[in-house]
Amino acid sequence: MRLNDEVRKISGLFMIMLVVGMILVTPALACPPNVQTEQDSSNTLTDCPACSLSSEYANYSDAKVETIELSEKEQKKATAEALSDESVSKLRDELIKLGYVSSIEEIYTMKSTTTTENETVTTTIVTMPFNGTNNDSAVIVFASNELGNAAMAGVANNGELTVLQYDSVTDQVQITGLSCDFCMWAVGEICDLISAYGCKQVCTIIATRIPHPAWIAFTGVTCWALCSFIVSYKACNWATSEVCEGAGLC
Repeated sequence: MRLNDEVRKISGLFMIMLVVGMILVTPALACPPNVQTEQDSSNTLTDCPACSLSSEYANYSDAKVETIELSEKEQKKATAEALSDESVSKLRDELIKLGYVSSIEEIYTMKSTTTTENETVTTTIVTMPFNGTNNDSAVIVFASNELGNAAMAGVANNGELTVLQYDSVTDQVQITGLSCDFCMWAVGEICDLISAYGCKQVCTIIATRIPHPAWIAFTGVTCWALCSFIVSYKACNWATSEVCEGAGLC
């Protein structure tokens, strides 16, 4: 089907709910969507650092991912760790500066194990939603495991998705590149799993197949946003390019 005018209007309601789909074919990245921030062009990354791991995805095709619900005590501990992280703090400040309000009561946590022939990595993911105006929304995803930790934010503004990350070297929040290919691949992965799981489980499985924290955070942000949109509008019946057009990524 063709993405009609009605759907294009719907795309303005595109909600982020969570830490980034996966890219697979080309590293060429589209220009990031327009976000009304106070950052200048020097704070816009021309590439996606986490996407450099995409070439490794095939090596993890047989990885076994299991999701684990955390106890209330474990959830509080994971949330406290995320909130004390410098990158999370900088991203929270940036989102608040842009007019987004943190939904503390909506913070949720998830743990997963990624098992390969050589190792088992246990990852804790903390997802922090933010509410904006005119149905705009944002989210921060924090991932931590034996390999380190990472945080990224996603902003759904005017029907377009933008990913932000904090650069400790320059002490600036920067816009990270996204590509049409990345988006279409993520949509395909989500639609392969969504009939059996909810969005939280789907995105955890997709994001933690490669247990690198930066990859998990980036994949989580993109996946949670796309999954919400797909479920709301039964978009697995659409062509992947049409879904990504609705997200402003193609």
